[in-house]
Amino acid sequence: MLKIKLTELEIWYDPAHCLRAVEADGDALRYVKDQTPEVCLKAVERNGYALQYVTKAFWGLSKSMISGL
Repeated sequence: MLKIKLTELEIWYDPAHCLRAVEADGDALRYVKDQTPEVCLKAVERNGYALQYVTKAFWGLSKSMISGL
């Protein structure tokens, strides 16, 4: 039986798909391969718990996300 992991799908490299995914469910940020500030912000706006999936590169941005909510 062939098992495909959700995290390995190529769609998680597509910025448009990732933005739609986090707009629908902020937790989808955990699968986004190339995070952008826009995607991170949308994810956290949708679900504050998504903050745990924000990459280290955007940790400074994370503080402004929290203060802006």
